[in-house]
Amino acid sequence: MLTKLDVRFLAVVLISLGILALAACAQAQPTPTPTSAPKPTVAPVKPTAAPATPAAAAKPTAQVTPAASAKPAAVSGIPLIPASHQPIEQRAECLACHKQGGFMPAPASHAGRTGDTCNSCHQAKPAEKPPVLNLVAAKADKAPTLDGAVEDVWNKAKPLTIHVDGGINKGETDVTMKALYAQDTIYFLAQYKDPTESLRRQPWVKQQDGSWKALPGSEAYEDKMALLWNINGSIKGFNEQGCAATCHGTTSGRDKPLKYTNAEGELGDIWHMKIVRTNPVGQIDDQYVDNDTKSAEAGRKSDAKTAGGYADNKKEGQATPPFALPGNKPAPPYWILDSEKVPFDDSKYKAGDEVPGIVIAPFAGDRGDLSAKAVWKDGLWTMEWSRKLQTGSKTDVQFDSKGEAYFGIAVFDNAQIGHAVQYGVTKLTFEQ
Repeated sequence: MLTKLDVRFLAVVLISLGILALAACAQAQPTPTPTSAPKPTVAPVKPTAAPATPAAAAKPTAQVTPAASAKPAAVSGIPLIPASHQPIEQRAECLACHKQGGFMPAPASHAGRTGDTCNSCHQAKPAEKPPVLNLVAAKADKAPTLDGAVEDVWNKAKPLTIHVDGGINKGETDVTMKALYAQDTIYFLAQYKDPTESLRRQPWVKQQDGSWKALPGSEAYEDKMALLWNINGSIKGFNEQGCAATCHGTTSGRDKPLKYTNAEGELGDIWHMKIVRTNPVGQIDDQYVDNDTKSAEAGRKSDAKTAGGYADNKKEGQATPPFALPGNKPAPPYWILDSEKVPFDDSKYKAGDEVPGIVIAPFAGDRGDLSAKAVWKDGLWTMEWSRKLQTGSKTDVQFDSKGEAYFGIAVFDNAQIGHAVQYGVTKLTFEQ
């Protein structure tokens, strides 16, 4: 005769076997009928590099916590979509970002699945507001030197840690920031871990047969870091959601998601540190984003310049680089200063040698407003930069020492587009 303990044990075993059977069924049939899983109206927050079963998103970050009552579908093994970071109708196509080879690709096991499959298998959880962090700019009597070394003057500022994750190269990290202001200028310090210093941005490589090949960005790129500011509070939802309010929408006929705002008059100020293209000349690229969806880069544009900038070391119809480093020395460095470039001489190179893929010069004009220096050492990036509180440009955020401003941050670990991103927003305020 079975005892009560035996009955309980048998019941647990039977229930467990039933759950496993249902999970196996769900795995074999990843596309439930629409009536059993209504299509969500929001896009997923965050993919992971290799979740067990999700099509486009996985567990939420620590900063975006779903409602306690909304639990993953334990029986099927297919998780619900975390609280959405982009509840924008035209950006609800999962594969705009999560296709194979895309901005934040789904696992390889999901190759060939359609957006309808994503929407059928993954249902939306109730959303909660992402966090609003606060970076306080301390008032300083002395300005820091922008050299990538952390001086004592930074001790006046309180550090803020901002978590970023996502992207194509598992770029999850913590960015520690500080801010100071002195007289008419504001200063920033950012530090974050990165195990590799990525400098080989699309170099030319001499082949064994004597020909030259320009490596694509998917094979060799630079590290980058970017901030996006809400100009005059014009971007609806930015002060609550951060960058997600403008993040990489899909447009008809495009093979990749592009960045733009959602309405006329919405403007964001982009500060784009490019380790190869702008850091060697002591600058951050000053750009902006508007609601344009038709131009080459959609809404992402650059501030006006009167001189300088960077250009690919290429010439149409020519299979070799037109310019070289002084003395036709092979790379590194992986950039050529415009003031030092010389005509390329193929006879100076052997197979395997590299020539920089970019020619650079400092920006003059509105695009050159941001002075900066970034240094990588022992797996840590240290970046210092500054800008005038007021520039007068309509494509720049203007700072008021008695006011506030909102920004989001992204880190590109050897990536063109697929960056790690802050889920939520940071408010900048000023110590009085």
